[in-house]
Amino acid sequence: MSHRDHGSPVLSILLAVAVIAVAVLFPILTTPRSPSRIDACLWNEKGIGLALVQYAQDNDGQLPDGTQGEGEGWGGQVFPYIKDARTYRCYEDETAGAASSPVVSYGYNANAARQPLLGKYASPAHTVLVFEVAHDTADVALPDEGASQGAVSFSAAGDGTDGTLRSGRGGERYATGLLGGRTPAEFTDFDEPRHGGGANYLLADGHVRWLQPQDVSGGTDAARPRDPQMGATRGTAAGTGNGAYKATFSWK
Repeated sequence: MSHRDHGSPVLSILLAVAVIAVAVLFPILTTPRSPSRIDACLWNEKGIGLALVQYAQDNDGQLPDGTQGEGEGWGGQVFPYIKDARTYRCYEDETAGAASSPVVSYGYNANAARQPLLGKYASPAHTVLVFEVAHDTADVALPDEGASQGAVSFSAAGDGTDGTLRSGRGGERYATGLLGGRTPAEFTDFDEPRHGGGANYLLADGHVRWLQPQDVSGGTDAARPRDPQMGATRGTAAGTGNGAYKATFSWK
């Protein structure tokens, strides 16, 4: 006996919910018509987070490591799960792009590339995976972002301190404000945040938070979860259990 009922109102409701969910997670909300560009940016990062989870599920629990090393070129690795380059762009980002090199408004934590096994993270709810950047473009629709065709600009990665953000393009910048209360370098890599004094961050447990610069610790991995942030301009990030920051670039 068949249990299918094509006229079931329950089935109709479930199908409607599924359609709405897809619309919410992907680029419909990233268009300039969105009532809140801050929210559109947040939903972009949520979509990227979902793609990172799917990538890890298909790769033995490992996050992307970047086709160019240390996270650089991460966008092309997860594009098959995103399928639309507009998801990589925040509409507050004024960077000029092109059809063959779309704007990429988000960077990847280089420490995550150095430790791609998500199951090793001490406190995923406190570890940054994705953050906001400016002046970056990349052909994310290609798995290697065009490296085999001579491309020189890739989706950026860095550890949240001056001198560490890399995309190959040159001129790429953190769009977060100076993180963790550090002293800026003479030629700092940090622009003011795009969203009312703060920026959106995708954390390793999949949720996105708007945070002010002083609430986020950048740097290389801490040795232990309770370790403080070290270094005036560059150094180690605070551990995930330090308690002085709401988020950190350290996975320990």
